[in-house]
Amino acid sequence: MALSGHGAEMAIAAGEGGLVVRWDGVSWERLQVGIRDDVVDLWVDADHVSWLVTRNDGLYRLGRDGGLAERVPVEGGLFSGIWGSGEHRFLVGRFGVVRRLN
Repeated sequence: MALSGHGAEMAIAAGEGGLVVRWDGVSWERLQVGIRDDVVDLWVDADHVSWLVTRNDGLYRLGRDGGLAERVPVEGGLFSGIWGSGEHRFLVGRFGVVRRLN
């Protein structure tokens, strides 16, 4: 299970089988995003865009309003985490590799 948010009124949690839920400051809502793989990490940026890393090396971008997640092609590595600051995003590899996304 992974959890990230931006402020008291926006959080995303994700985990096994591609389950993704969003907190709106009042309640949790399940989102149908089209991911079936386990989500191992996620990060919500300042624009409320969610970046999700799945167990089998998938990176997905989920817009602030939900909907289907968009697969983001990334070459090489087994990734297990993501984090960022502003417009800068970094994938963390299972073997100590850190890759910056443009």
